[in-house]
Amino acid sequence: MMRNRNDPYRPQRRRFLKQAAGTGLIAGVGPWLASCGIIGSDPRAETSAEWRDYYFDLSNADPNTNFFLVAGTKHHPVSAITDAQLAALKSAEPGLAQISDANITHGAQNIPLPANGPQLLYVKGMPKAGSATAWSMHGMFYHVPSTAAANVSQALAISCASAGDGTFLGEFSTCVGPAAPAMRQRELPTTSGGYCAGGIYLRYKSYFDHAVSLVCNHPEICSFDAATLSYVQQVIVCADANILALAQSLYRQGPATETGGWATQVPCIDPDTGQPKLASNGHKLYFTHHSEETLRLTGAAIQSILPKIKNDPVLGGNVAGMQTNTRDNQVLKGKLWVVNSAAPPASVATPSARPASFAASPPGVTWTPRDLSSGNGYRVTDVTGTSSLDTATNALSRTLSFTVYNTWLRYLGLYVRFLDGDGRPIALAELPADIHGQFSTGFNGTYDGFLTLLNQPFAVMGIPFPEIPVVAENHWSFTVRVPESAASIQILSGGLGSGTNSYPETTRPGEVMTVVVDLALPGLFLALAATAAFPAFAAKMTTATKLLIGTAQIFMQAIVDTALAGFYNDPAVFKTLGAPVFFTMVKAAPAFWAEVQASLAAGEAEGVAEDTLPFGIGVALQAVAALGLIATIAETSAEVAQSPWTYVTEVSSTHDLTVSISHDPLDVAGFPATATHYRLAAVCDGSSPRDSGIIPMPAGTTTAPLSHAFKGIPLGGKVNVSVCFYSNDGWLAGTGTTGPIDNTVDTASITITESRVPLTSNTTYGHKQKIVLDGSGKHVWQATPTAPTVQPAVCANAPGNLCELVGITLSEPFGAIGYAWKASSAGVTDFASGAGGQLYQFANLSFTATPESGYKTSGGGFLTPARLAYSRSSPTSRNFYIDTSGGSNIVRRITLSKVDVPPAIDLPNSNLAVGKFNFASDAFLIHPTGKLISINTALAKFEVLVPASTPVADSAAPLAQAYAGPGTREGLLKGPACMAVTPRGEILVIEQTNNRIQAFDTGANPVRIFSNNGSSIMPLRAASTGATFLDVQMEFVGYIYVLWVNSSNVYTLDIYGPQGNYVSSTSGINAGKLTVDLFRNVYSLNYEKLTPVGALTEPSISEWVPSTP
Repeated sequence: MMRNRNDPYRPQRRRFLKQAAGTGLIAGVGPWLASCGIIGSDPRAETSAEWRDYYFDLSNADPNTNFFLVAGTKHHPVSAITDAQLAALKSAEPGLAQISDANITHGAQNIPLPANGPQLLYVKGMPKAGSATAWSMHGMFYHVPSTAAANVSQALAISCASAGDGTFLGEFSTCVGPAAPAMRQRELPTTSGGYCAGGIYLRYKSYFDHAVSLVCNHPEICSFDAATLSYVQQVIVCADANILALAQSLYRQGPATETGGWATQVPCIDPDTGQPKLASNGHKLYFTHHSEETLRLTGAAIQSILPKIKNDPVLGGNVAGMQTNTRDNQVLKGKLWVVNSAAPPASVATPSARPASFAASPPGVTWTPRDLSSGNGYRVTDVTGTSSLDTATNALSRTLSFTVYNTWLRYLGLYVRFLDGDGRPIALAELPADIHGQFSTGFNGTYDGFLTLLNQPFAVMGIPFPEIPVVAENHWSFTVRVPESAASIQILSGGLGSGTNSYPETTRPGEVMTVVVDLALPGLFLALAATAAFPAFAAKMTTATKLLIGTAQIFMQAIVDTALAGFYNDPAVFKTLGAPVFFTMVKAAPAFWAEVQASLAAGEAEGVAEDTLPFGIGVALQAVAALGLIATIAETSAEVAQSPWTYVTEVSSTHDLTVSISHDPLDVAGFPATATHYRLAAVCDGSSPRDSGIIPMPAGTTTAPLSHAFKGIPLGGKVNVSVCFYSNDGWLAGTGTTGPIDNTVDTASITITESRVPLTSNTTYGHKQKIVLDGSGKHVWQATPTAPTVQPAVCANAPGNLCELVGITLSEPFGAIGYAWKASSAGVTDFASGAGGQLYQFANLSFTATPESGYKTSGGGFLTPARLAYSRSSPTSRNFYIDTSGGSNIVRRITLSKVDVPPAIDLPNSNLAVGKFNFASDAFLIHPTGKLISINTALAKFEVLVPASTPVADSAAPLAQAYAGPGTREGLLKGPACMAVTPRGEILVIEQTNNRIQAFDTGANPVRIFSNNGSSIMPLRAASTGATFLDVQMEFVGYIYVLWVNSSNVYTLDIYGPQGNYVSSTSGINAGKLTVDLFRNVYSLNYEKLTPVGALTEPSISEWVPSTP
């Protein structure tokens, strides 16, 4: 059995963790385990070896084989178990009684293994007769130190955490044993067993453990922290039914050989000799290429398990405000995911149309990001600039400074691109020598100047980076000189990703170093039991910039023919990736390989590293390939796979805009007497809204104009400034707007209109008017206090039947409402097939006194929902619909030109697209930055699309980036149903299943705006009443409107304050969708259909107004 001895086992192995972690071995899972009361002595003291006995199921192997357990480069004999040994074993370990005698065939005794770190082992088979160099791989498994495994086992035993849906090792043994003819499948158990805990987990290894290891080889599932790895395996992986299917397949396919099996052993051919390369013991070195069946089943298991990892609060941490490369990192020990819930002034660029002439910024201006959201796993902060004019030479000298953060496990190549006044990129060759010379020439593109490679600075596979004094916060802070010809700048960070690759010259260095350092090398350290040394190695690469860049150049040249552009989309890439990485590392990159070997030595790895390299570098690459085979990238929860190829932060020159505000001319006494404060918002083209904050009113009667200066807003395009005046209890006392004006002027004026509508706990909404058809069939407003009643949906294919309400949206500057529904209409046919019946349609009308003046329909129908999104405040037309006619999700324009004029619509046959979503849309909106946001309920996905500034062909439409995934923790979604955008730009998503609202930025990062900025999550009042949430909308100040219906078919509108506090409710708003204007008027899309029904069946629209005090 297993015995622990006190003999030293490489006593300095964990010196690194002592120095770097400080707080002990189990900081990630440790606090959770400690809460169960099962942690005893200080784990930092555990530096001894533990001697392990292992027992194996090799019942499917050729008996004429000698077996070895390979730990690093050491080979430990594996012998057949005698009947007496088996009887003694089962007597000593009662759990093994569940395993058939035929499935306990071999054993290895007295194997020295690390007591405080994991190691990846495998069983090697050498034929008793035949080749002395060829061998087979029968399976691999993770050695987990007994202390870590026991802690989790005890935690499971006392129900400190759920074991999920049960563990399936016992079922696997039944399926592959002699009592299971033809590998028959049986119904899976649904109760947790002890198969992945205690002695079985520690000592018995079969193809079930092999299946577990293939899944845990994925870089976002594997942990170098032993306690976390044990927790992941026992609590999550073992409880997934996909593991059983994979294990059965591995057993049936048989060992990996040069001719096949669960994998094919591909000899490592030395390019210098053309002969197979041999290890120091004379055995062949192999690259292990998994079979298609193995990849498919491994991918299915990873796809199922990754969301559970990402949703487990034990396994994650928040890096908001964390300082990089400091002792702050130690709280991330054992963490496999991070979230950044801060809302810093970071950015991801939104391409936007610019005026025909846009002069370079004059002396004295500053710079600002156009979008103030973070990227998912990335952000840019502290954007500043300097500008001075040399009066002697009349030369303009300008600089841009910024700080970059990369929080995911991958490398990014950092670049800068300069744009002229028309938004065109300026070629580096056209720049002055002093500007061009600040960039490293090795990786420069045509337009993009290379600055450096960025690593992730917090933790790697559950082990925090050590504190490195030379890595200060400004290590990733940069200052670049800006040419006089540049009107704006793009900060580009490229690497591995998915979606549309619009900046291909920026991705290569990051791609290559992610493959080498973050995917290939960790397996080598794991196989050699040197996991403690890898974070220090990765941290050293962060500071050894010259070595890192030089290494990237070498690897880029070596694997130039490998299709990394399809890395996460095409698993076939991995068939050829191992060899060039291996030979480049050991032959062409001596300085880098020397650092690897030195780090392994510091981790006190035993054996020749080169002997283990082919095996080690392949394990994670094959796992990533498996996920790419089974799932589209947008469907996965893998962080790197969800990253864009290039993060784009557009920084524009700025100016100050001073707004003069005049009172309502009908109020000769001046501004509203009840107003105690006011607030302004400036919405610039393609930019996050700028908020003045609350401004107190002057004391006493005020008739003179008020003034506010917006400092440093983006220069160029159009801007729309709005102002609202409020009483002390939140009453909206007056409003006004500039309307769209040129954003090149420095002054603007507003004249307000007073109002008399507050929102209080007594506020209710009353029906004012609704859209009807007059005698000539034109749309008109009909004043009536009587609200429409609920009419049942009729989805039969007969003209006149209204089936479903899809959405309603409005544009304030253009006085337009867009709405969509599903109905059967005479003469309306499907754009794709030409067939009639129940089809999705949309229309636009004016919400002025003459609705018909802006009326226009889609002119045809769609088999799946065609959703609309209008920008409520944009000074230019930013309005779109999702064309689903061809089975895809193409985004096209709806162009509004002026009030009371019908829009122009780019129809499905126009071949004019601005973008494309990956998934069907269940809710759609346009963010003030111009980004388009869509959510998919079934997959719990949050998509962000940067639309093309001018339409392109459908085939060239940029693809949205997909984020999030299913879960209950902050940053994940469950049952996302509808969404709205706040005045400041946060995106609020109602989650039907989680009964809550969650706030995000445009990088899908949670933003803490509720409860005095303490939470990104707001519970809903109707959560306990069996509510179905129908829609959510925002008004100017930030009040939240939630429409829902209960199981008794009572429709209710709830109003919440900006901090998430409940305000009031109105019942009887019998509608499916709603929108809110600047004056807090609500427009609802009703279940009532317009009569008389003519050629078009469509719903009515109502206007609701708040009650007066």
